[in-house]
Amino acid sequence: MSDPDNRDSGLAQSNTPTFPGYTKAELQVFQASDPTLKVLKELWDKKQKPSFLERQTLSTPVQSLLKQWPRLKEKDGLLYREIEDVNRGKCDQLLLPACLKEKVLTSVHNQMGHQGIERTLGLLKQRCFWGGMHAEVEQWVKNCPRCVLTKLPQPKIHAPQTPFLATRPLEVVAVDYTTLERAYDGSENVLVITDVFTKFNQAFPTRNQKVDTTAKVILKEWFLRYGVPKRLHSDQGRNFESAVIAELCRMYGVKKTRTTPHHPQGNPQCERFNRTLHDLLRTLPPEKKCRWPEHLAELVYAYNAVPHSSTGYSPYYMLFGVQPHLPVDALIGQEETADETADWLTVHREQLQDAHERARTLVESKAAEGMVCQNAKVHCPPVEVGQHVHLRYCSPGRNKIQDAWSPKVHRVIDIQGTTHTVVPVTGGSLKRVHRSNLRLCVGPIPQPKPNSQSVPPFHGPEADPDSETECPDSEPDFLLMEQVEKPASPRLEDLECHLEDVNRSEMECEQLSDVSDLGDRPREDHSPRPEPVVGGQLERPIPPPRWRAEQRNVAPPTPAP
Repeated sequence: MSDPDNRDSGLAQSNTPTFPGYTKAELQVFQASDPTLKVLKELWDKKQKPSFLERQTLSTPVQSLLKQWPRLKEKDGLLYREIEDVNRGKCDQLLLPACLKEKVLTSVHNQMGHQGIERTLGLLKQRCFWGGMHAEVEQWVKNCPRCVLTKLPQPKIHAPQTPFLATRPLEVVAVDYTTLERAYDGSENVLVITDVFTKFNQAFPTRNQKVDTTAKVILKEWFLRYGVPKRLHSDQGRNFESAVIAELCRMYGVKKTRTTPHHPQGNPQCERFNRTLHDLLRTLPPEKKCRWPEHLAELVYAYNAVPHSSTGYSPYYMLFGVQPHLPVDALIGQEETADETADWLTVHREQLQDAHERARTLVESKAAEGMVCQNAKVHCPPVEVGQHVHLRYCSPGRNKIQDAWSPKVHRVIDIQGTTHTVVPVTGGSLKRVHRSNLRLCVGPIPQPKPNSQSVPPFHGPEADPDSETECPDSEPDFLLMEQVEKPASPRLEDLECHLEDVNRSEMECEQLSDVSDLGDRPREDHSPRPEPVVGGQLERPIPPPRWRAEQRNVAPPTPAP
């Protein structure tokens, strides 16, 4: 079963995993001991294909192989299946005994880079064959633990989306940060604030994304200018989920809502305006791009003055009830004249109410059209309460070779629409995760380990196993340090060798230095050392050489004169 394409190169043999070879006599024994191939071999020795009635008395696997009767051949006492390969011509496939399936699949898939179904089948078809090979290979690849954790499912998981709508101005105000190139004054962050109903947006450059900066901008630039919203919506960034923002919302009676972790689609209004804002800033001349904070207000005002495709009115008019005045109005002499014969207040109120009603109807219509397009892409295998899942890795930075899914297994305990509440099976805090960031677990489920009396269980710096709600400031469980086993105690011989090496090094250092005064040496502390906590486990450090020598009743090395 060795690959004929392998060359007698030491480098190739050391780097290329090969299937452990068996002699032809051993393969004959395997085929003879296989229940299916044993019957097939007996029928083949008769040199005549069984009749239809005779085949009805045989098992299903034997009947399946009898369909390949014209392609069967015997060579060196082994049964093969002869096929015509497009690239290689005639190819003999060994009829593989069932006892070798696992080893062969491990060799051609696990040891060959975890290729996909078609590639794995391509390797097998050049070498062997058995009944139902395609289905077993597909099942093997789909249930491979490494493939489950490292590859994204195809097609990708697209859960159905819920429209994010509002019915009146200042009902829902969404906030988000976007990062741009550093400007001349050091600004590189932009805090975007948008009213969901009117589509009115404001963008404020900041030097950082700290909590105090975020709270000051929200309070002074929106609450005190445009009004206090009924609900403030954001992602789960620490600057939006801090105690300062929570206290600000409590003081003004604002309800704080948030998206699920690592799901920007939960804040679509801000995310869409971020992209529009990038396009607007990109139109600046090259010499002005380094001073983009000076032009930010002008571009945002221009955006608010243009009718929005979702409402049919400009965001400026939807919020203030008057049309924005632009420089082009003064250029062409188009000035608004007051109608003295009509009650301006009544007409203005009726026009604004009519605009809001039309906007609501148009927004709902656009949302329904968008839902039709989104539902066409929906691919969401059902997940039920009690099933075990993996969470998707969403850590920032370069993650080109990082696993796509966390190895920690979670159990689903509640489902609300596309939001799933999960908890680690080994114990930990609850999490609310969007369906797109979950994948069903196909491997064995780890059982929680019994708590040791000497080593308390590790729950992380912010995790609370008794908490029933998710802490927004906490990182995902799979970003915390995993609990590790306590390292085994070193052997006595190893400690003695290590002690001699350390003593020898100290003596050499003291001989090289001219220091003969022992007063410069650090005071020896024979008190017991504390046991630091490393990764949630108690780990006893290796004591210094002198202290260890005294503990073992061995005199410390005499310093060189």
